Amino acid sequence: MVKIGYIPIESELRVYIKAFPGTPQSDQSIVNGTQNNLTKSRHKVVRKFIRHLSIALDCMLTEPWKFQGIWSTTMHKNGYHVIHRHPEGWMSGVCYVDIPDNTSGIFGCGVEPFTTVVPTAGKLVLFESWVPHWTTEYLGDRPRLSIAFDLVKK
Repeated sequence: MVKIGYIPIESELRVYIKAFPGTPQSDQSIVNGTQNNLTKSRHKVVRKFIRHLSIALDCMLTEPWKFQGIWSTTMHKNGYHVIHRHPEGWMSGVCYVDIPDNTSGIFGCGVEPFTTVVPTAGKLVLFESWVPHWTTEYLGDRPRLSIAFDLVKK
């Protein structure tokens, strides 16, 4: 099951993620990119985004939930996510913040038949955490920014 929603993306969020791109994560799924943990961030632009995200998630889900973790991802040219799952979550998702090239870095999930999603700024993709997911190689010249998260039941 994949659900799609949309969230308004403010330019200040793009600026924030670009200013704090995070560090390479050798133990994570991303190749040629970085992640930055936002779970405990108190920055006003992050808190505002999380409020918008929470409203959208409340509309998409029928069961009570809470964040298990939330992080930004900066993907560079030739970057991608290897196939992986989120064993600690109940539902997982990604919201695209800045997508300079939406012809590459396509999101895929599931087992045959696969579901694919073309990323666009503001698009929110929600799926069950146990579902395998990945991205194709990103070919854009400017970094692609997104925010991913895991949810657990309350």
